[in-house]
Amino acid sequence: MKRTVIVAAMLLVSALASAQSSEEFLARYQRQVKMLGAAGVGVEPIIDKWEEAFPEDGSMLEARFLYFYMKGQSTEVVKKDEDRYLGKKPILTLPDSLGRDVHFFEETMFVDSLFARSQNAIDKAISCHPDDIQYRLDKISSLFAYEKESPDLAYAELVSMIDRNTASHPAWKYNGEDLSEDEFVDIVQEYCSSFFKIGTPNGYELFLAISQKMNKLYPQNAAFVGNIGSYWFIGKNNYRKAQSFYRKALKLDPADVAANRNMQILEKKMASGKKK
Repeated sequence: MKRTVIVAAMLLVSALASAQSSEEFLARYQRQVKMLGAAGVGVEPIIDKWEEAFPEDGSMLEARFLYFYMKGQSTEVVKKDEDRYLGKKPILTLPDSLGRDVHFFEETMFVDSLFARSQNAIDKAISCHPDDIQYRLDKISSLFAYEKESPDLAYAELVSMIDRNTASHPAWKYNGEDLSEDEFVDIVQEYCSSFFKIGTPNGYELFLAISQKMNKLYPQNAAFVGNIGSYWFIGKNNYRKAQSFYRKALKLDPADVAANRNMQILEKKMASGKKK
């Protein structure tokens, strides 16, 4: 009889544990992350139990993604000749034996196997919740960080998202809230800026490709016209061509802050005799 009571009690405890709601799992997860970080001790067991109860829960899959994404990261100080790397300034600059500046940057490194597991989790989240745009943004941003100077996969994912928006006009959600078309466009422009800030030939070309694609889709949006101007200004040092695009951007929106600022910088360079 005693054994029967013990077994029944164990089954009751198990049943109560499995009866936890998704929201309760999320709250437990968030408390643990707040204390120890997304890849901290005790986080994975919570995600494992959460997955047993709700295998297609988007928040759980995003938590799984973040766990492996953060767990697989480390930082190293690397030496570079250039004075900027991935759009960032060095954390330290020292002269070498010949007096030339050597720059040191903090770089994030990834364990490939753990990064791959993070991508598997976020891919499942996208598959299960195709209109929840935050999972697509997680993937794009993580690929961007992983690929560094040549974010070609991030570019491909961004293009895929733009194409889906154009073809099917999904009712995008971001963290449970409706996402407007203007907000979608703003998100794409933020990624354009990220490609530009890399400061490499490949980064500039991807920046141009996205800007041209968006300019065709949204011809009245001054930001993407201004982007094309910045490609010619910074990426190619073609001041005349840059000027023509900034003028087009300002014709569309005379108050565009970026186009006005860049035009002023450009005209100063041209006035100083550095015409190209």
